Amino acid sequence: MYTSASSTLALSGTDMLGAALVGVIVLLVAALIGLFVYLESRRTKQLAALTAARGFTFRDKATGADQALLADSHLATLGRQPRVFNIIEAANVNDFAMTLLDYAYTVGYGKSKQVVTQTVIRMQSPLLQLPVFVMKPESVFAKLGQMLGYTDIDLPEAPQFSKMYLLRGKDEAAIREIFEPAVTGYCEEHPKISIEGAGDRLLVYRERRRLKLDNFDTFVEQGKAVAALFVASSQGVAPPPLPAGAGRS
Repeated sequence: MYTSASSTLALSGTDMLGAALVGVIVLLVAALIGLFVYLESRRTKQLAALTAARGFTFRDKATGADQALLADSHLATLGRQPRVFNIIEAANVNDFAMTLLDYAYTVGYGKSKQVVTQTVIRMQSPLLQLPVFVMKPESVFAKLGQMLGYTDIDLPEAPQFSKMYLLRGKDEAAIREIFEPAVTGYCEEHPKISIEGAGDRLLVYRERRRLKLDNFDTFVEQGKAVAALFVASSQGVAPPPLPAGAGRS
């Protein structure tokens, strides 16, 4: 009888300890969620104030048109549950449209599930006449893809660029033509940048990296610099001098 009572007490103690641990975990998760929501809200407010001071239009929630901004891009094919938010529009000058946005998607399942977010600059101009291409940093996964037969366009005249970046697209001849020395040189000086082109549209971003507000002006100038280089290469004219703000981020 005493042994049975002791076992019951021990079991009750174990149950109480388990319940307490579950409670602590629940509180920690709730605190982390609350902190995330607070930080996101603060970032959104800071971003709104920063863009207003520069004369840009800002909205935290995407419209139907905003949701389609990355349609047909390589980025839009990654993951699932895509989300566009924190949209920033610069004034349209000389038919040059620039939009910045945060883009998130989900990868993995269960314990491996995660949300990947990056800030993207989307630019559009009739002066851009680009073949469809994707340029992204070389990675282990990219090299595995090459082993499985995926094409990587190497540029013999830019060996450092080809070592740093994976370049893909169907019209190889046209892609080689627009990736002239001024373009490849700029990309070599800005590691980890990703660029997508298609017709009159250009995307610039860093995979899995959101814009730091302190770098806002630099990021915008970099986007303009990339656009200027591709306008020059697609029009067959000399590349423009790059602004001071287009340096390494």
